[in-house]
Amino acid sequence: MQNSNTKADALTLNINSKGAKKIYINGEPSSSTNYTLPAGCYLVYYDAAGDSGNGCYHFRTDNKMPGNLAGNADTATSAASATNATNDSDGNPINSTYLKLSGGTMTGGITFPSDTSAHNDKGVLFTNGSRIGESSAGMGIYGAGNIYLRPNAGSAAGTDGVEISTSGLFPTNNNSENLGDSSHKWANVYATTFNGALSGNASSATEFSAAKSVTLTGDVTGTASSKAGWSIATTLANTTVTAGAYGNTT
Repeated sequence: MQNSNTKADALTLNINSKGAKKIYINGEPSSSTNYTLPAGCYLVYYDAAGDSGNGCYHFRTDNKMPGNLAGNADTATSAASATNATNDSDGNPINSTYLKLSGGTMTGGITFPSDTSAHNDKGVLFTNGSRIGESSAGMGIYGAGNIYLRPNAGSAAGTDGVEISTSGLFPTNNNSENLGDSSHKWANVYATTFNGALSGNASSATEFSAAKSVTLTGDVTGTASSKAGWSIATTLANTTVTAGAYGNTT
């Protein structure tokens, strides 16, 4: 492209009947003091919002991005030397809207999108497939393997604590944990079968759920059957003593 313009005025260009649009030369608007297009190859860019909304053409020979960028990003040769963005595309401040990948501090709560599935993929996800989230079944902790509950944050596998697996809820180490204590008792415990020793007096026992017979033998005999208590009518054997009458000697 050769330029033979000698008029000291702003340059304009009309393409496809868009009308005469001002030309910007390397980011600067053409004017009575800036009206010469330098020799070379051009990157030509139409900016519909440029020139205060009137539209303009950018002619650039400086290998920069089209348009007139403000700040040091206009001259940066790499992203490392460009000014960091302070807002996202919606205008939200980045520092107060997004949590850092490392070392950030979160305030407030986390809201997860609702899901009607029994096990959703929304929430806090871990690389091994475990997740903490909410579904139609409620809040859940879904483990890729066993789920460990330990009193100390630094506890490693194999130390005291509680584990949840497909087999049930059990202590990590045998005889290492209690279910409640003398000051923190469960109101009621329901189970089909209890295995192991019981301490204390049971309110009822299977052995006496049905009536049992008690029989006396020897010189006094009698029998009774009950599951609550016994009242036994006895018979005195023939011992030459008359029942109810007792002699005396002096």
